[in-house]
Amino acid sequence: MLRHIASASFLSFAVVSIGQNTFPWPATGQVGIGTTTPFGSYLLHLDAPALPSPTGEPLMRATVNDSPDQHLSINNVTSLNGTFFPMLWGGDERPTPAAGTRHGGLYLRGNVVDDVNDAGTLSPLMVFNGILNYNSVTGTSNPVVTRPLFSWTNQFATMMLMSANGNLGIGTGGNVAPTARLHTNGTLRFQGLTANTYTSALVVDASGNVATRAWPGTGATLSCSTVNFVPKVTGTNVLNCSQIWDNGTLVNINSTSTVVANPSVRFRVNGNMQVNSTYYTSDQRVKQDVKRLNGSLEKVMRLNPVSYNWNKAARPGFEFDDQLHLGFLAQELEKVVPAIVATDSEGYKAINYTELVPLLVASMQDQSVIIEDKQSQIDALNERLAVLEGKSTENGQMEAVGTKMTRLEQNAPNPFTENTIIRYNLAEKAGQCSIDVLDIGGKVVKSFKFLGSGSGQLLLEAGSLPAGTYTYALFVAGKSVDSKIMVVTH
Repeated sequence: MLRHIASASFLSFAVVSIGQNTFPWPATGQVGIGTTTPFGSYLLHLDAPALPSPTGEPLMRATVNDSPDQHLSINNVTSLNGTFFPMLWGGDERPTPAAGTRHGGLYLRGNVVDDVNDAGTLSPLMVFNGILNYNSVTGTSNPVVTRPLFSWTNQFATMMLMSANGNLGIGTGGNVAPTARLHTNGTLRFQGLTANTYTSALVVDASGNVATRAWPGTGATLSCSTVNFVPKVTGTNVLNCSQIWDNGTLVNINSTSTVVANPSVRFRVNGNMQVNSTYYTSDQRVKQDVKRLNGSLEKVMRLNPVSYNWNKAARPGFEFDDQLHLGFLAQELEKVVPAIVATDSEGYKAINYTELVPLLVASMQDQSVIIEDKQSQIDALNERLAVLEGKSTENGQMEAVGTKMTRLEQNAPNPFTENTIIRYNLAEKAGQCSIDVLDIGGKVVKSFKFLGSGSGQLLLEAGSLPAGTYTYALFVAGKSVDSKIMVVTH
């Protein structure tokens, strides 16, 4: 229910002063409350004493008689002495409002009496005006330059702030000046937009600034509607889907269908890729739990290098070529080095070939140590053979038997894991000959006897000997005439 709070017409009264109050008189019609000298030509002048209050110094309060706890008040809300900061307060201080009653607040309304008064285009219905240095006598003032014009708060938290230059900040807080006409901190949503043909689009830079970017030509048509595909210009004013697929966690090039997720991959190319150089992050400051690779040679010996062609029918979207390739089978490699094999959501596996390099280097280092050890053993055996192959004569000379055209060839392959071939050549009338295989201790572990002359060969199976280093020697008429070293591995 709307009520008139007060209604009065000023009549002719004599000047009456009671305490600090001055009542109207015919000369000016001014009323002073709290003062006997109303200011200037103001009809009503309120001058409140400095009183402590949670809401500041009270100046005026207006209520309706059936709801005295709901009011319209004017208070001075500053805590600084000698300062007036007026507040217009629509308050509702009822402890328990009755059911069905409307809660209080402050309602501002500008009103026109008919449609004719709504015809103006530049005359606003309501005006909020912030000015500096206003002179009530001369009417002069200055614009606000650096201080914010308006602030909308929820209790003490600033929800919206307008700077003196007209920039509006939403959610930016009370200590951050808006840097754009509309500055938001949080999400931005448009609703009710109509479909149309446009000549530009909104783009956002790294700082969050929004600008328009013109489409190529005028009236560009977006024809790419497949989810996650990035559009590109393919014709006059036409944007079709490109080869780039991006779902926010994986970027795929040359994709023709839905891409299978792989949690360890952020970028994938379906097809061949050529680069001039590639660097991998390897700074020791970003690594931890660093350990030396052990047992690398044994792992490398278990690898099964193969050649292969792609099975295009298995994964058509991968754009496999027809070339012959060299590599490994991921399922086999995973049993030896599982850390460099990844599996996608459909169970297909991929190999990180780059991380095979440290394994190969470590295996070569391990093998070098073994070779150096074997060479030391070979040198020791050669010294012993030098004694076994010759006999001392009465005058101290070394005597050799059947040296002319009688010799052994180095076995091939050496070292060997399966079979090896030992070739030899015998002089004419060599007579009874043999090739004996001796272990590192000089014990004969195999002996092959034969008669004849000329060239020949024999096959030695690795399975018949334990892994190790051996000497094989050619004997003619019971005397050693030549020898070689061989290594058996399994």
